[in-house]
Amino acid sequence: VNTGGLPLPSGGHAFIPSTKSINFEPTCYTFEAALMPNEKFEIPFIFQGRIIDQLQPNEVGAFVSSARFFTRVELLGRPFEESCKPYDLKVQYPVKLASLTCGENIGCGEVSVFSINVQNISSMAYGTCANSAGEVKLQLRLDARLTPVGFSDVCIKNPPYTVVYDSSVPDSLHVQIHKIPPKKTITINIAMQMDSQAELFEICKWEVDLYLRGKLIEYNFQKIRVSPIYEPADSPADVLLVTSPNVSRKEFLFWQKIMEILEVSCDFWDTSRYNGLSKTKTSPTWKGRYRGKLILYPHFDFNNLSAIDVARHFHGPDFNERERLDIGSGMVLFMPLRPEPSIQSLEQESIAVMHYLAHVDDPLDLPKKHAYGGRHFSAPTSIKPCLKREAEALKDFEKETPSRSLSIVRRQFNVESKGKLKYSYGEVDIRRCPLLRSCKFFAVGSSGGSILDMTIDDSELSPATLDIPLASNYGQVILTTLLATSLSHKLSLIKSTKKEEACTIFILPNGLALDKVQIAAICVAKEISDEVVNCLETTNRMQAFIKDYNDDPNAYSGRALIVVQTTQLIEKELVDYKLFENSHINQAIRDIKKQIAEFLQRHNFAKDTKKISQLPHLSFLQENKHVLQSHQHFVRDEQWNIA
Repeated sequence: VNTGGLPLPSGGHAFIPSTKSINFEPTCYTFEAALMPNEKFEIPFIFQGRIIDQLQPNEVGAFVSSARFFTRVELLGRPFEESCKPYDLKVQYPVKLASLTCGENIGCGEVSVFSINVQNISSMAYGTCANSAGEVKLQLRLDARLTPVGFSDVCIKNPPYTVVYDSSVPDSLHVQIHKIPPKKTITINIAMQMDSQAELFEICKWEVDLYLRGKLIEYNFQKIRVSPIYEPADSPADVLLVTSPNVSRKEFLFWQKIMEILEVSCDFWDTSRYNGLSKTKTSPTWKGRYRGKLILYPHFDFNNLSAIDVARHFHGPDFNERERLDIGSGMVLFMPLRPEPSIQSLEQESIAVMHYLAHVDDPLDLPKKHAYGGRHFSAPTSIKPCLKREAEALKDFEKETPSRSLSIVRRQFNVESKGKLKYSYGEVDIRRCPLLRSCKFFAVGSSGGSILDMTIDDSELSPATLDIPLASNYGQVILTTLLATSLSHKLSLIKSTKKEEACTIFILPNGLALDKVQIAAICVAKEISDEVVNCLETTNRMQAFIKDYNDDPNAYSGRALIVVQTTQLIEKELVDYKLFENSHINQAIRDIKKQIAEFLQRHNFAKDTKKISQLPHLSFLQENKHVLQSHQHFVRDEQWNIA
């Protein structure tokens, strides 16, 4: 369009010059006739531009770029300013990899379908078909642990592609695409099998290269985790180890060695494969199979395990408010790593677990005599009156059910007048922990770094290490796991006659060396003494220990010394409580000492017991930077565990 007020003489030129990204042909048109003011003229041919060839991709994903060109009109070498206009084009290849999908978790020997979606974004067909704008091929580069076992497509009978696989080149597979219609997407499905000898928790990678007219135009890849399949035997294993993507191959090798040291069988349940623990509908399920056994949950996630399932693990499916039996189960939750470790975060972590458990049961109603309010000359401005009322109510609740601890889950301080000199303090939510105090439920804090990084404090440690520093993360995980196993299993370690080619020794910071049997004996003493102190008048575990010996004394042949050391340590653990104000606990302590004396005398252990070397308390073996928290025994703080 001639927007000027004068005619444009003939001989003027319209240009679309080539640039670094586009080559135009032709690039110039010469006007043969004059162009009058406001006259429109259409150039009688099309300027054809071709995008300059791009280099091979150096990053994942489809190639997307832009190309800019300019137009101009000039006369006698002088351009008209208004005619100089830039234009931007989006540059991309006509076909692209729309997506790659496969199972994120594949077990050893398992078959999974890998899907590749190839999209044609142009208005022309591509492939080996007639009138194709270009040939399209795929090359799959496979991890050595992945083997193609076939291809399938549930949508159409005759797939628009051919898969070519040469078993002599097992790490590569080719796909020839016959036709991708314009604006359509086709899906290539290839079945792959994971090597049955693949190592658990290793990461495998598969990559797809997309070729157009023989040139590589795009590549992408996905990672696959070799995850365990839950295949329990008829009888449950001693331990259920809960795994997740946070468990590395390195960490797993340590867990594997821990199971070997503690002589326990192990099943695996992977939260990534089975969508958590509590919400899963997988059959067979872990629920109900491991009562009386141990569940270990590294990298615990509150969202994956409901508190009601924790309670059922310890008390069975039919527990009620009044009658709960301790069936000897164990559970250890290794809390997730906090970014800013501190004493405060450790306390918050502890409170979070207590509140998580407390929501299993309904809130307790305050007795009338402890109504959440009081008489005051003026409205209270602090929570001190609340604390007094709560403390009085909590003492009554503890007398009513001494076998379970209490927690204040929520307090809403909202003072309201209820009459002359009468005020309501607001609302308080008090609940009982669903677990009996005797339950072996532990949460290991993450303040100071994750305890599951088992070589962070000693880079020389490995699963093959025989002399394990007990203060190391590795040593502490072994100690925690052993403490949470059943009493019967600990006793089996004391009785064990299993011969090991190389014996594991635990080294204390003071240089003292303890073997596995001695560590087991220390844990037995701790479990028995804890029950006496925390579960008023209860000595079931001591009786179980004595009964186990009486039923088969020969099983303890050669273990007389360790048996005496265990009973001595039980008495020593209870010395700290000899002045305990609770008469029931004092009576239980006297009873257990009497049982020990009778037991030692009956089996002729009573002679010269004072000369026998004593085992250290468990507290001397535990490292404080990862406080081993037993939340059902939780010690109340000034505000009763209020966050």
